[in-house]
Amino acid sequence: MRSHATLPREEKRSPTPERGAASQLPEAPEKFTTRAKRSLSGNTSRVIASALSIALLAGTGFVIHSDQARSRAEILSRFNLRAEIGAQFLQSYVTELTQREAEAASGKLAGVAVSQRAFVDMTTTLGFQAALLTGRSGHVLRVYPNNRSLIGTDLGAKYEPLRQAMRGAVVVSGVQPTGAAMGPVVGMIAPFPSIQGRRIYVGVLALSKASVVSSYLRTISTVRGVSVWLVDGAGQTIASNSPRPQSVDLLKREDPALFAGLTTPDGDYEGRTGPADFAVADVAGTPWRLVVAAPEAQIFIAVGGLGSVVPWLVFAGLVLAAGAVALLQMKLSKARAKQLDHVGLLSLTDAMTGIYNRRGYEVLASQLLKDAAREGRCAALIFLDVNDLKTINDTLGHAVGDDAIIAAARLLRTTFRDADVIARLGGDEFCVIGVLPGPPMDGSSQLLRLHNAVGLYNAREGAPFHLSLSGGLSIWDPSAPRPLKDLEIEADRRMYADKQSKRLKAM
Repeated sequence: MRSHATLPREEKRSPTPERGAASQLPEAPEKFTTRAKRSLSGNTSRVIASALSIALLAGTGFVIHSDQARSRAEILSRFNLRAEIGAQFLQSYVTELTQREAEAASGKLAGVAVSQRAFVDMTTTLGFQAALLTGRSGHVLRVYPNNRSLIGTDLGAKYEPLRQAMRGAVVVSGVQPTGAAMGPVVGMIAPFPSIQGRRIYVGVLALSKASVVSSYLRTISTVRGVSVWLVDGAGQTIASNSPRPQSVDLLKREDPALFAGLTTPDGDYEGRTGPADFAVADVAGTPWRLVVAAPEAQIFIAVGGLGSVVPWLVFAGLVLAAGAVALLQMKLSKARAKQLDHVGLLSLTDAMTGIYNRRGYEVLASQLLKDAAREGRCAALIFLDVNDLKTINDTLGHAVGDDAIIAAARLLRTTFRDADVIARLGGDEFCVIGVLPGPPMDGSSQLLRLHNAVGLYNAREGAPFHLSLSGGLSIWDPSAPRPLKDLEIEADRRMYADKQSKRLKAM
Protein backbone atom coordinates (compact mmCIF):
# COMPACT_ATOMS: atom_id res chain seq x y z
CA MET A 1 0.00 0.00 0.00
CA ARG A 2 1.29 3.45 -0.83
CA SER A 3 1.04 5.67 1.66
CA HIS A 4 0.72 -4.75 13.70
CA ALA A 5 10.32 -32.40 43.68
CA THR A 6 11.34 -33.04 47.14
CA LEU A 7 11.76 -36.61 48.12
CA PRO A 8 9.92 -37.69 51.30
CA ARG A 9 12.11 -38.11 54.32
CA GLU A 10 12.46 -41.65 55.63
CA GLU A 11 10.34 -42.03 58.72
CA LYS A 12 12.34 -42.85 61.82
CA ARG A 13 11.19 -46.11 63.33
CA SER A 14 11.61 -47.00 67.02
CA PRO A 15 13.55 -50.20 67.55
CA THR A 16 11.39 -53.20 68.24
CA PRO A 17 11.58 -53.96 71.98
CA GLU A 18 13.17 -57.22 72.86
CA ARG A 19 10.75 -59.76 74.18
CA GLY A 20 11.42 -60.85 77.72
CA ALA A 21 10.79 -59.95 81.29
CA ALA A 22 12.12 -56.49 80.81
CA SER A 23 9.49 -55.75 78.15
CA GLN A 24 6.71 -56.64 80.57
CA LEU A 25 7.81 -54.14 83.23
CA PRO A 26 5.57 -51.07 83.67
CA GLU A 27 6.78 -47.88 82.00
CA ALA A 28 8.07 -45.09 84.13
CA PRO A 29 5.67 -42.22 84.84
CA GLU A 30 7.96 -39.72 83.10
CA LYS A 31 7.55 -41.65 79.82
CA PHE A 32 3.78 -41.14 80.00
CA THR A 33 4.39 -37.45 80.59
CA THR A 34 6.80 -37.18 77.64
CA ARG A 35 4.41 -39.01 75.27
CA ALA A 36 1.49 -36.80 76.33
CA LYS A 37 3.58 -33.70 75.77
CA ARG A 38 4.59 -34.93 72.31
CA SER A 39 0.96 -35.75 71.43
CA LEU A 40 -0.23 -32.40 72.66
CA SER A 41 2.56 -30.64 70.80
CA GLY A 42 1.72 -32.46 67.55
CA ASN A 43 -1.98 -31.68 67.86
CA THR A 44 -1.19 -28.06 68.58
CA SER A 45 1.07 -27.86 65.54
CA ARG A 46 -1.60 -29.38 63.32
CA VAL A 47 -4.21 -26.99 64.67
CA ILE A 48 -1.93 -24.03 64.07
CA ALA A 49 -1.04 -25.25 60.57
CA SER A 50 -4.71 -25.81 59.78
CA ALA A 51 -5.59 -22.39 61.14
CA LEU A 52 -2.84 -20.79 59.07
CA SER A 53 -3.97 -22.67 55.98
CA ILE A 54 -7.57 -21.64 56.50
CA ALA A 55 -6.52 -18.06 57.15
CA LEU A 56 -4.35 -18.05 54.04
CA LEU A 57 -7.10 -19.55 51.91
CA ALA A 58 -9.62 -17.09 53.33
CA GLY A 59 -7.21 -14.24 52.63
CA THR A 60 -6.67 -15.53 49.11
CA GLY A 61 -10.42 -15.71 48.56
CA PHE A 62 -10.78 -12.16 49.85
CA VAL A 63 -8.03 -10.94 47.52
CA ILE A 64 -9.65 -12.67 44.55
CA HIS A 65 -13.05 -11.24 45.44
CA SER A 66 -11.60 -7.75 45.79
CA ASP A 67 -9.67 -8.09 42.54
CA GLN A 68 -12.82 -9.26 40.78
CA ALA A 69 -14.78 -6.28 42.08
CA ARG A 70 -11.97 -3.93 41.05
CA SER A 71 -11.81 -5.52 37.60
CA ARG A 72 -15.57 -5.19 37.16
CA ALA A 73 -15.33 -1.53 38.14
CA GLU A 74 -12.54 -0.96 35.62
CA ILE A 75 -14.42 -2.77 32.86
CA LEU A 76 -17.54 -0.74 33.57
CA SER A 77 -15.45 2.43 33.55
CA ARG A 78 -14.06 1.49 30.12
CA PHE A 79 -17.57 0.75 28.92
CA ASN A 80 -18.72 4.20 30.04
CA LEU A 81 -15.64 5.73 28.42
CA ARG A 82 -16.76 4.37 25.06
CA ALA A 83 -19.88 6.53 25.26
CA GLU A 84 -17.82 9.59 26.19
CA ILE A 85 -15.38 9.02 23.31
CA GLY A 86 -18.28 8.50 20.92
CA ALA A 87 -19.91 11.74 22.06
CA GLN A 88 -16.62 13.61 21.59
CA PHE A 89 -16.33 12.28 18.04
CA LEU A 90 -19.91 13.31 17.23
CA GLN A 91 -19.31 16.76 18.69
CA SER A 92 -16.18 17.07 16.53
CA TYR A 93 -18.11 15.89 13.48
CA VAL A 94 -20.96 18.36 14.04
CA THR A 95 -18.56 21.26 14.68
CA GLU A 96 -16.62 20.52 11.51
CA LEU A 97 -19.79 20.15 9.45
CA THR A 98 -21.34 23.41 10.65
CA GLN A 99 -18.05 25.23 10.08
CA ARG A 100 -17.96 23.89 6.54
CA GLU A 101 -21.56 25.03 6.13
CA ALA A 102 -20.78 28.58 7.17
CA GLU A 103 -17.58 28.76 5.08
CA ALA A 104 -19.23 27.36 1.97
CA ALA A 105 -22.30 29.58 2.37
CA SER A 106 -20.16 32.69 2.85
CA GLY A 107 -18.41 31.92 -0.43
CA LYS A 108 -21.39 30.89 -2.55
CA LEU A 109 -24.59 32.28 -1.03
CA ALA A 110 -23.59 35.76 0.21
CA GLY A 111 -24.39 37.75 -2.94
CA VAL A 112 -27.42 39.91 -3.61
CA ALA A 113 -28.89 37.18 -5.80
CA VAL A 114 -28.48 33.52 -4.92
CA SER A 115 -28.43 30.95 -7.73
CA GLN A 116 -30.63 27.90 -7.11
CA ARG A 117 -27.99 25.80 -8.86
CA ALA A 118 -25.21 27.04 -6.56
CA PHE A 119 -27.50 26.41 -3.56
CA VAL A 120 -28.28 22.85 -4.68
CA ASP A 121 -24.64 22.05 -5.54
CA MET A 122 -23.47 23.21 -2.13
CA THR A 123 -26.18 21.19 -0.36
CA THR A 124 -25.40 17.94 -2.18
CA THR A 125 -21.66 18.45 -1.75
CA LEU A 126 -22.12 18.76 2.03
CA GLY A 127 -24.16 15.53 1.99
CA PHE A 128 -27.49 16.96 3.14
CA GLN A 129 -30.77 15.55 1.84
CA ALA A 130 -32.52 18.94 2.01
CA ALA A 131 -31.73 22.55 2.88
CA LEU A 132 -33.18 26.02 3.47
CA LEU A 133 -31.71 29.49 3.01
CA THR A 134 -33.38 32.32 4.92
CA GLY A 135 -32.79 35.98 5.42
CA ARG A 136 -32.09 37.58 8.79
CA SER A 137 -35.84 37.82 9.46
CA GLY A 138 -36.38 34.09 8.91
CA HIS A 139 -38.11 34.37 5.54
CA VAL A 140 -37.22 31.59 3.11
CA LEU A 141 -35.04 32.62 0.14
CA ARG A 142 -34.14 29.21 -1.29
CA VAL A 143 -35.26 25.66 -0.61
CA TYR A 144 -34.10 22.21 -1.74
CA PRO A 145 -35.83 20.12 -2.93
CA ASN A 146 -37.42 23.01 -4.77
CA ASN A 147 -40.81 24.03 -3.37
CA ARG A 148 -41.90 27.46 -4.60
CA SER A 149 -44.76 27.60 -2.10
CA LEU A 150 -42.21 27.96 0.73
CA ILE A 151 -40.38 30.95 -0.80
CA GLY A 152 -41.05 34.01 1.35
CA THR A 153 -42.54 31.98 4.21
CA ASP A 154 -41.61 33.21 7.70
CA LEU A 155 -40.18 30.14 9.46
CA GLY A 156 -38.52 32.13 12.23
CA ALA A 157 -41.82 32.44 14.07
CA LYS A 158 -42.36 28.70 13.86
CA TYR A 159 -39.01 27.11 14.79
CA GLU A 160 -37.09 28.06 17.94
CA PRO A 161 -33.74 26.67 16.59
CA LEU A 162 -34.05 29.05 13.62
CA ARG A 163 -34.77 32.01 15.92
CA GLN A 164 -31.57 31.21 17.83
CA ALA A 165 -29.62 31.23 14.56
CA MET A 166 -31.22 34.55 13.62
CA ARG A 167 -29.52 35.93 16.76
CA GLY A 168 -26.15 34.65 15.48
CA ALA A 169 -25.83 31.24 17.16
CA VAL A 170 -24.82 28.03 15.40
CA VAL A 171 -27.58 25.57 16.24
CA VAL A 172 -28.01 21.80 15.94
CA SER A 173 -31.64 20.81 16.33
CA GLY A 174 -33.35 17.83 17.86
CA VAL A 175 -35.74 15.73 15.81
CA GLN A 176 -38.10 17.92 13.78
CA PRO A 177 -41.23 16.61 12.04
CA THR A 178 -41.81 17.51 8.40
CA GLY A 179 -44.72 17.10 6.07
CA ALA A 180 -42.38 16.00 3.30
CA ALA A 181 -41.80 12.46 2.13
CA MET A 182 -38.41 12.31 3.83
CA GLY A 183 -40.09 12.20 7.26
CA PRO A 184 -38.45 13.41 10.51
CA VAL A 185 -35.15 15.29 10.21
CA VAL A 186 -32.46 17.08 12.21
CA GLY A 187 -31.06 20.42 11.17
CA MET A 188 -27.54 21.87 11.14
CA ILE A 189 -28.17 25.62 11.23
CA ALA A 190 -25.31 28.03 10.48
CA PRO A 191 -25.67 31.84 10.24
CA PHE A 192 -23.25 33.67 7.94
CA PRO A 193 -22.70 37.27 6.75
CA SER A 194 -23.89 38.41 3.34
CA ILE A 195 -24.16 41.65 1.39
CA GLN A 196 -27.70 42.07 2.65
CA GLY A 197 -26.94 41.22 6.27
CA ARG A 198 -27.06 37.98 8.17
CA ARG A 199 -28.42 34.93 6.39
CA ILE A 200 -29.03 31.43 7.74
CA TYR A 201 -28.24 28.15 5.99
CA VAL A 202 -30.13 25.12 7.30
CA GLY A 203 -28.71 21.73 6.28
CA VAL A 204 -31.22 18.92 6.77
CA LEU A 205 -30.36 15.28 7.51
CA ALA A 206 -33.19 12.79 7.01
CA LEU A 207 -33.25 10.17 9.76
CA SER A 208 -34.28 7.46 7.30
CA LYS A 209 -31.08 7.87 5.26
CA ALA A 210 -27.73 6.19 5.93
CA SER A 211 -25.05 8.64 7.09
CA VAL A 212 -21.54 8.85 8.48
CA VAL A 213 -23.14 9.02 11.95
CA SER A 214 -25.12 5.79 11.56
CA SER A 215 -22.05 4.04 10.12
CA TYR A 216 -19.91 5.26 13.03
CA LEU A 217 -22.37 3.99 15.65
CA ARG A 218 -21.66 0.43 14.44
CA THR A 219 -17.98 0.79 15.42
CA ILE A 220 -18.23 2.20 18.95
CA SER A 221 -18.12 -1.12 20.82
CA THR A 222 -17.19 -4.74 20.07
CA VAL A 223 -19.22 -6.09 23.03
CA ARG A 224 -21.66 -8.70 21.72
CA GLY A 225 -25.27 -7.57 21.95
CA VAL A 226 -24.40 -3.87 22.37
CA SER A 227 -26.99 -1.32 21.26
CA VAL A 228 -25.98 2.24 20.44
CA TRP A 229 -28.46 5.09 20.19
CA LEU A 230 -28.20 8.75 19.31
CA VAL A 231 -31.27 10.50 20.73
CA ASP A 232 -32.46 14.05 21.28
CA GLY A 233 -33.61 15.58 24.56
CA ALA A 234 -37.02 13.95 24.25
CA GLY A 235 -35.54 10.49 23.69
CA GLN A 236 -36.44 10.45 20.01
CA THR A 237 -34.07 8.33 17.93
CA ILE A 238 -31.78 10.21 15.54
CA ALA A 239 -29.61 7.23 14.56
CA SER A 240 -28.69 3.78 15.92
CA ASN A 241 -26.79 0.58 15.15
CA SER A 242 -30.05 -1.35 14.96
CA PRO A 243 -30.54 -3.30 11.70
CA ARG A 244 -34.21 -2.30 11.71
CA PRO A 245 -35.49 0.67 9.69
CA GLN A 246 -34.72 3.88 11.54
CA SER A 247 -37.60 5.83 13.08
CA VAL A 248 -37.97 8.42 15.82
CA ASP A 249 -39.71 5.94 18.18
CA LEU A 250 -37.36 3.02 17.45
CA LEU A 251 -35.69 3.07 20.90
CA LYS A 252 -39.05 3.28 22.67
CA ARG A 253 -40.38 0.32 20.67
CA GLU A 254 -37.23 -1.84 20.65
CA ASP A 255 -36.06 -1.36 24.27
CA PRO A 256 -38.76 0.38 26.36
CA ALA A 257 -36.94 -0.33 29.66
CA LEU A 258 -33.85 1.50 28.40
CA PHE A 259 -35.99 4.35 27.09
CA ALA A 260 -37.58 4.72 30.53
CA GLY A 261 -34.15 4.62 32.21
CA LEU A 262 -32.81 7.61 30.29
CA THR A 263 -34.02 9.90 33.06
CA THR A 264 -30.77 8.95 34.89
CA PRO A 265 -27.25 9.69 33.56
CA ASP A 266 -26.21 6.02 33.44
CA GLY A 267 -26.78 2.83 35.37
CA ASP A 268 -28.37 -0.59 35.11
CA TYR A 269 -31.77 -1.85 34.08
CA GLU A 270 -33.58 -5.09 33.31
CA GLY A 271 -33.07 -5.79 29.62
CA ARG A 272 -34.88 -8.32 27.50
CA THR A 273 -32.22 -10.98 28.11
CA GLY A 274 -31.50 -10.10 31.76
CA PRO A 275 -29.57 -7.43 33.69
CA ALA A 276 -27.96 -4.82 31.47
CA ASP A 277 -25.92 -1.62 31.86
CA PHE A 278 -26.07 1.60 29.92
CA ALA A 279 -23.98 4.75 29.68
CA VAL A 280 -25.15 8.16 28.49
CA ALA A 281 -22.93 10.99 27.23
CA ASP A 282 -24.09 14.41 26.07
CA VAL A 283 -22.88 15.63 22.67
CA ALA A 284 -21.60 19.10 23.52
CA GLY A 285 -23.19 21.96 21.62
CA THR A 286 -26.24 19.90 20.62
CA PRO A 287 -29.43 18.59 22.25
CA TRP A 288 -28.21 15.09 21.41
CA ARG A 289 -27.24 12.27 23.79
CA LEU A 290 -25.30 9.11 22.95
CA VAL A 291 -26.57 5.98 24.72
CA VAL A 292 -24.55 2.72 24.80
CA ALA A 293 -26.21 -0.34 26.36
CA ALA A 294 -25.25 -4.03 26.63
CA PRO A 295 -26.13 -7.12 28.71
CA GLU A 296 -24.02 -7.44 31.88
CA ALA A 297 -23.24 -11.04 30.93
CA GLN A 298 -21.41 -9.73 27.84
CA ILE A 299 -19.80 -6.68 29.46
CA PHE A 300 -18.27 -8.79 32.25
CA ILE A 301 -17.71 -11.97 30.22
CA ALA A 302 -13.95 -11.82 30.81
CA VAL A 303 -14.34 -12.00 34.62
CA GLY A 304 -17.55 -14.02 34.88
CA GLY A 305 -17.85 -17.13 37.05
CA LEU A 306 -14.98 -16.44 39.47
CA GLY A 307 -17.22 -17.32 42.44
CA SER A 308 -17.50 -20.90 41.19
CA VAL A 309 -13.75 -21.54 41.56
CA VAL A 310 -13.45 -20.30 45.17
CA PRO A 311 -14.76 -23.50 46.95
CA TRP A 312 -12.05 -25.78 45.56
CA LEU A 313 -9.41 -23.54 47.10
CA VAL A 314 -10.52 -24.83 50.57
CA PHE A 315 -9.22 -28.29 49.65
CA ALA A 316 -6.02 -27.11 48.03
CA GLY A 317 -2.64 -26.87 49.70
CA LEU A 318 -0.90 -23.59 50.34
CA VAL A 319 1.32 -23.95 47.30
CA LEU A 320 -1.57 -24.88 45.04
CA ALA A 321 -3.61 -22.01 46.45
CA ALA A 322 -0.79 -19.54 45.82
CA GLY A 323 -0.37 -20.86 42.27
CA ALA A 324 -4.11 -20.64 41.63
CA VAL A 325 -4.16 -17.05 42.87
CA ALA A 326 -1.28 -16.12 40.58
CA LEU A 327 -3.02 -17.78 37.63
CA LEU A 328 -6.31 -16.06 38.35
CA GLN A 329 -4.66 -12.68 38.77
CA MET A 330 -2.87 -13.11 35.45
CA LYS A 331 -6.15 -14.07 33.81
CA LEU A 332 -7.85 -11.01 35.28
CA SER A 333 -5.02 -8.77 34.09
CA LYS A 334 -5.41 -10.11 30.56
CA ALA A 335 -9.16 -9.67 30.78
CA ARG A 336 -8.73 -6.06 31.83
CA ALA A 337 -6.26 -5.46 29.03
CA LYS A 338 -8.80 -6.73 26.50
CA GLN A 339 -11.28 -4.12 27.73
CA LEU A 340 -8.94 -1.21 27.00
CA ASP A 341 -9.81 0.55 23.78
CA HIS A 342 -7.84 2.94 21.69
CA VAL A 343 -9.21 6.39 22.41
CA GLY A 344 -8.08 7.92 19.14
CA LEU A 345 -11.51 7.70 17.48
CA LEU A 346 -11.78 11.35 16.69
CA SER A 347 -11.28 12.79 13.21
CA LEU A 348 -11.93 9.52 11.38
CA THR A 349 -13.64 10.99 8.33
CA ASP A 350 -12.47 12.68 5.16
CA ALA A 351 -13.66 16.29 5.04
CA MET A 352 -14.32 16.34 1.27
CA THR A 353 -16.23 13.09 0.80
CA GLY A 354 -17.67 12.32 4.25
CA ILE A 355 -16.31 8.74 4.19
CA TYR A 356 -13.53 7.45 6.44
CA ASN A 357 -10.02 8.83 5.99
CA ARG A 358 -6.77 6.87 6.20
CA ARG A 359 -6.78 6.97 10.00
CA GLY A 360 -10.35 5.72 10.12
CA TYR A 361 -9.40 2.85 7.82
CA GLU A 362 -6.36 1.93 9.91
CA VAL A 363 -8.43 1.94 13.14
CA LEU A 364 -11.36 -0.08 11.79
CA ALA A 365 -9.80 -2.50 9.27
CA SER A 366 -7.88 -4.54 11.84
CA GLN A 367 -10.95 -4.76 14.07
CA LEU A 368 -13.04 -5.93 11.12
CA LEU A 369 -10.60 -8.79 10.44
CA LYS A 370 -10.75 -9.79 14.12
CA ASP A 371 -14.54 -9.91 13.90
CA ALA A 372 -14.30 -11.99 10.71
CA ALA A 373 -11.89 -14.41 12.41
CA ARG A 374 -14.19 -14.77 15.41
CA GLU A 375 -17.15 -15.51 13.13
CA GLY A 376 -15.13 -17.74 10.76
CA ARG A 377 -16.02 -15.67 7.70
CA CYS A 378 -14.00 -14.42 4.74
CA ALA A 379 -13.31 -10.75 4.12
CA ALA A 380 -12.40 -8.76 1.01
CA LEU A 381 -10.12 -5.74 0.64
CA ILE A 382 -10.48 -3.61 -2.50
CA PHE A 383 -8.07 -0.83 -3.48
CA LEU A 384 -9.43 1.68 -6.01
CA ASP A 385 -7.97 4.54 -7.99
CA VAL A 386 -9.73 7.19 -10.10
CA ASN A 387 -8.37 7.03 -13.64
CA ASP A 388 -7.36 10.12 -15.60
CA LEU A 389 -7.97 12.53 -12.73
CA LYS A 390 -5.04 14.66 -13.89
CA THR A 391 -6.66 15.00 -17.31
CA ILE A 392 -9.93 16.12 -15.69
CA ASN A 393 -8.06 18.65 -13.55
CA ASP A 394 -6.04 19.97 -16.52
CA THR A 395 -8.97 20.24 -18.94
CA LEU A 396 -11.96 21.02 -16.73
CA GLY A 397 -10.37 22.48 -13.60
CA HIS A 398 -9.63 21.26 -10.11
CA ALA A 399 -13.18 21.98 -8.92
CA VAL A 400 -14.49 19.43 -11.42
CA GLY A 401 -11.70 17.09 -10.33
CA ASP A 402 -12.97 17.42 -6.76
CA ASP A 403 -16.46 16.62 -8.07
CA ALA A 404 -15.09 13.42 -9.62
CA ILE A 405 -13.58 12.37 -6.27
CA ILE A 406 -16.87 13.14 -4.48
CA ALA A 407 -18.81 11.23 -7.15
CA ALA A 408 -16.54 8.20 -6.71
CA ALA A 409 -17.08 8.30 -2.93
CA ARG A 410 -20.85 8.47 -3.37
CA LEU A 411 -20.81 5.49 -5.72
CA LEU A 412 -18.86 3.49 -3.15
CA ARG A 413 -21.29 4.43 -0.38
CA THR A 414 -24.35 3.45 -2.43
CA THR A 415 -22.76 0.28 -3.84
CA PHE A 416 -21.37 -1.25 -0.66
CA ARG A 417 -23.01 -2.00 2.70
CA ASP A 418 -23.10 0.25 5.75
CA ALA A 419 -21.14 -2.42 7.66
CA ASP A 420 -18.24 -2.16 5.18
CA VAL A 421 -15.38 0.23 5.90
CA ILE A 422 -15.18 2.68 2.98
CA ALA A 423 -12.27 5.13 3.05
CA ARG A 424 -10.41 7.69 0.99
CA LEU A 425 -6.74 7.07 1.58
CA GLY A 426 -5.66 10.32 -0.03
CA GLY A 427 -5.82 12.02 -3.41
CA ASP A 428 -7.69 9.78 -5.82
CA GLU A 429 -7.09 6.57 -3.82
CA PHE A 430 -9.95 4.73 -2.11
CA CYS A 431 -10.38 1.38 -0.39
CA VAL A 432 -13.22 -0.82 0.82
CA ILE A 433 -12.91 -3.67 3.32
CA GLY A 434 -15.81 -5.80 4.46
CA VAL A 435 -16.86 -9.24 5.61
CA LEU A 436 -18.19 -11.31 2.72
CA PRO A 437 -21.83 -12.24 3.34
CA GLY A 438 -21.61 -15.65 1.62
CA PRO A 439 -20.46 -17.46 -1.50
CA PRO A 440 -18.84 -16.84 -3.85
CA MET A 441 -15.88 -16.10 -1.63
CA ASP A 442 -13.73 -14.50 -4.36
CA GLY A 443 -15.28 -11.05 -4.03
CA SER A 444 -16.31 -10.98 -7.69
CA SER A 445 -19.85 -9.87 -6.93
CA GLN A 446 -18.55 -6.78 -5.11
CA LEU A 447 -16.45 -5.67 -8.08
CA LEU A 448 -19.29 -6.46 -10.50
CA ARG A 449 -21.70 -4.29 -8.52
CA LEU A 450 -19.22 -1.43 -8.59
CA HIS A 451 -18.60 -1.87 -12.33
CA ASN A 452 -22.33 -1.69 -13.02
CA ALA A 453 -22.74 1.36 -10.80
CA VAL A 454 -19.98 3.21 -12.66
CA GLY A 455 -21.61 2.28 -15.97
CA LEU A 456 -24.96 3.69 -14.85
CA TYR A 457 -23.27 6.86 -13.64
CA ASN A 458 -21.51 7.42 -16.97
CA ALA A 459 -24.75 6.76 -18.89
CA ARG A 460 -26.25 10.00 -17.57
CA GLU A 461 -26.78 12.74 -20.09
CA GLY A 462 -24.72 15.90 -19.80
CA ALA A 463 -22.10 14.45 -17.46
CA PRO A 464 -19.07 16.80 -17.50
CA PHE A 465 -16.60 13.92 -17.16
CA HIS A 466 -16.32 10.18 -17.68
CA LEU A 467 -15.73 8.39 -14.38
CA SER A 468 -13.36 5.42 -14.51
CA LEU A 469 -12.01 3.35 -11.62
CA SER A 470 -9.20 0.82 -11.49
CA GLY A 471 -9.49 -1.78 -8.78
CA GLY A 472 -7.58 -4.57 -7.12
CA LEU A 473 -9.01 -7.15 -4.72
CA SER A 474 -7.50 -9.48 -2.14
CA ILE A 475 -9.32 -12.07 -0.02
CA TRP A 476 -8.74 -12.81 3.68
CA ASP A 477 -9.57 -16.43 4.58
CA PRO A 478 -9.96 -17.40 8.28
CA SER A 479 -8.65 -20.88 7.48
CA ALA A 480 -5.36 -19.34 6.29
CA PRO A 481 -5.24 -15.87 7.91
CA ARG A 482 -2.80 -13.27 6.63
CA PRO A 483 -1.67 -9.93 8.03
CA LEU A 484 -3.53 -6.86 6.81
CA LYS A 485 -0.31 -5.57 5.26
CA ASP A 486 -0.14 -8.60 2.96
CA LEU A 487 -3.71 -7.96 1.81
CA GLU A 488 -2.84 -4.33 1.09
CA ILE A 489 0.22 -5.25 -0.97
CA GLU A 490 -1.75 -7.76 -3.02
CA ALA A 491 -4.71 -5.44 -3.59
CA ASP A 492 -2.38 -2.56 -4.55
CA ARG A 493 -0.50 -4.75 -7.03
CA ARG A 494 -3.70 -5.93 -8.68
CA MET A 495 -5.07 -2.40 -8.82
CA TYR A 496 -1.93 -1.23 -10.58
CA ALA A 497 -2.19 -4.12 -13.06
CA ASP A 498 -5.82 -3.17 -13.77
CA LYS A 499 -4.82 0.46 -14.36
CA GLN A 500 -2.06 -0.60 -16.78
CA SER A 501 -4.53 -2.82 -18.64
CA LYS A 502 -6.99 0.05 -19.03
CA ARG A 503 -4.21 2.30 -20.34
CA LEU A 504 -3.21 -0.27 -22.97
CA LYS A 505 -6.80 -0.68 -24.10
CA ALA A 506 -7.20 3.07 -24.43
CA MET A 507 -4.15 3.37 -26.74
